[in-house]
Amino acid sequence: MKTDVIIIGGGAAGMTAAIFAAREGRKVCVIEHRSEPGKKLLQTGNGKCNLTHENVCAGDYLKPGRCSWRGAQAFGREDVLSGVLGKAFQVFGYRETIIFFESIGIPVRNKGGYIYPYSGTALSVRNALWDEMKRLGVMIMTDTEPEISFEKGMFKVLTVTKKKADGKEYTEKKEITGEKLILATGLKAAPGTGSDGSGIEIAKGLGLKINRVLPALVKLKCSDGLCKPASGVRHICRSTMYADGEEAFKETGEVQFTDDGISGIPVFNMSRFASAALDDGGSVIAILDLLPDFSSEECYDFIDKNYERMKDRKLISFFGGLLPGKLLTAAARSISLSSEKKVSETGADQMKGLIGICKGWKLEVLQAHGFEAAQVCSGGVDISDIDPSTMEVKKFPGLYVAGELADVDGPCGGFNLQWAWTSGAIAGENC
Repeated sequence: MKTDVIIIGGGAAGMTAAIFAAREGRKVCVIEHRSEPGKKLLQTGNGKCNLTHENVCAGDYLKPGRCSWRGAQAFGREDVLSGVLGKAFQVFGYRETIIFFESIGIPVRNKGGYIYPYSGTALSVRNALWDEMKRLGVMIMTDTEPEISFEKGMFKVLTVTKKKADGKEYTEKKEITGEKLILATGLKAAPGTGSDGSGIEIAKGLGLKINRVLPALVKLKCSDGLCKPASGVRHICRSTMYADGEEAFKETGEVQFTDDGISGIPVFNMSRFASAALDDGGSVIAILDLLPDFSSEECYDFIDKNYERMKDRKLISFFGGLLPGKLLTAAARSISLSSEKKVSETGADQMKGLIGICKGWKLEVLQAHGFEAAQVCSGGVDISDIDPSTMEVKKFPGLYVAGELADVDGPCGGFNLQWAWTSGAIAGENC
């Protein structure tokens, strides 16, 4: 079977690429090795699908001064990344994304800069993309594994598709040829949804350079069970990460404490740098300021003003207006102090020591959780090899890369989906 454009991967980037290519009048075939396209998309934003972020720009992906550690340099080569994203967003950015989704029946709502479908459901987004592909006549092959070769200016894809008939399973093989091939397979994040690393092998087989792939936007495991007493607590903290003693990341936001470490948006955003540092054999320390709105002096004043009239209270009650009890218990335990101890039985040095912990709780990060728990990955096809105005591989005319497979990843908040829409639209429109 001959077609104009073959797209490997039916995720956010692949479906977008298919729609834009078909709108240009091209005959398109999407090959997805899971049972349906867009399975990973259904999980985004906890099922609400944070489509993008208001006025997203290249600077949102690697902010100067926020990601200064050498791991960030090794990941992105900031000048190259900024150049690629800047050019790509000029072609298809935040506003074009909103117009596109409105064109397929998905109006949006803005929640403090976070852009969601008005319905609040990822399923509505996936279904709208799928329906638009079908309306445009895109051929969609699911449960299909591809074997790709390039001969005489044409891509040849041998597909092996799982089929069922009369209660029995069998495989069907087809050969599909096309002049254009878009790789939109994803990397390794959430492999159960389809991004199982198979795209990396396809890209390597076509001679593409792959930068180190690591989990990003993922929970961090910390040492000594210090966080377990606070498991389940969510609290606003100022989170600072040090890699080999050098500040690498800082962000204030809600941190969630787990049995073995920390989670939440600031931690997810920190994790891609922690992953790189740990993979390099470095040491990683997270410092949490549990009282970011108060200086140490203000905390000491709080003790001085309330000590006499509250001296018969337990520590957990004395500080109850500042910190959740479970979190205070965990912080106190880290300096061998019981939160059940009375204030009158606690020396001034211990009280100040507890404030010191609350203003700078030191946690050794042992590891980032694995690919199965990651929202995205860092690494992928080297972006310096891609033309951002077309998403075509510079040294391989006819071959395009879109979505997470390219070495681009951003923070939480719709930035990674924005890259999927941008790169998919540009690849589809120009292939």
